[in-house]
Amino acid sequence: MDSVSDQQAMAVRLERVIKAPIDKVWAYVGSERGIKEWIGPKEFRAELGGEVFIDTVHEGGHYHIRGKVVTYDPPNELAFTWNEQEVGKDPWPVDTTLRIVLTAVAGGTRVSLIHEGFEKLPAALAREQYEGYQRGWEYLNDLDKLAATIEGMVD
Repeated sequence: MDSVSDQQAMAVRLERVIKAPIDKVWAYVGSERGIKEWIGPKEFRAELGGEVFIDTVHEGGHYHIRGKVVTYDPPNELAFTWNEQEVGKDPWPVDTTLRIVLTAVAGGTRVSLIHEGFEKLPAALAREQYEGYQRGWEYLNDLDKLAATIEGMVD
């Protein structure tokens, strides 16, 4: 299996400052309810080793995404593995990782969404999936949706 490990790491990175304190942002993104509303998994256990399962239909395909929480560090970071499988086909041969990092900044909290590890996939799949997820995360405006939700909850 050829990978692109000799190339620079492939990571989708999006950032947004949310006008809310870090504890308020974590209370949402670090919770089962918050992650389900924001990213949409059917199953998510907000704890180290917790299961993640997403069942989605997009671009004419039906996909399952499975993973496990690998970092649960309130109120700073949540990370889980991400392995996509188009229903009826083989899953990715290796996992990528979705990380959500919170940093307190003047006026609120910087939220960094980092989807990394695409270079570990076989070379042709790595480039295709990296580019697809780059477009997908940007198109979905996930951080704009998150900001609107949390800022609407701030007292």
